[in-house]
Amino acid sequence: QMVVFDPTHTDGFVLSQAAQADFIDCALLEDFESATVGDPGVYPTGWLNGGGTYPWRVHSGSTVSSNTGPSGDHTSGSGKYIYCETSAPAPTGSTFIIQMPPTSVAAFSTPVCTFWYHLYGATMGTLNLEQQNGSAWTTIWSMSGDQGNTWQQATVPLTNGSSVSLRFHYTRGTSYTGDAAPD
Repeated sequence: QMVVFDPTHTDGFVLSQAAQADFIDCALLEDFESATVGDPGVYPTGWLNGGGTYPWRVHSGSTVSSNTGPSGDHTSGSGKYIYCETSAPAPTGSTFIIQMPPTSVAAFSTPVCTFWYHLYGATMGTLNLEQQNGSAWTTIWSMSGDQGNTWQQATVPLTNGSSVSLRFHYTRGTSYTGDAAPD
């Protein structure tokens, strides 16, 4: 589940699907349940293939390959998430880029993006969260290598402005055991 919000607002945030109605002053909330499973599937409204070598897939359940990727989504275990399938024909260094819709953060003094990620496999590459600054993309968070067979949470400060454009950019490692997933 991905959320863009301002943590300095003391209205209370609960990061669970069951409590989505409790989000106050939330600019973006995405759990991928509105997406359609497939290769690549249909992304949520406003999400775009960002021009990488291969598209991100919308998925539910375990990834195709063993010993890599999650066995289910972060929120319930049976919902949807996006991931990078790194099996052949994807060679080492292949890129997967998915761009989120521009999100207004004008009312936020200290906007952040909170999301869950799953990087499990012997040949994991690098997952970046990037923010657009003018015409350039800047990496604002990065994680590489096997992080274990568990979902982990990241909270990343965003550059303040009227709106933000964010994207996930994954670079494949050396083999098929490198399926990466955010939720």
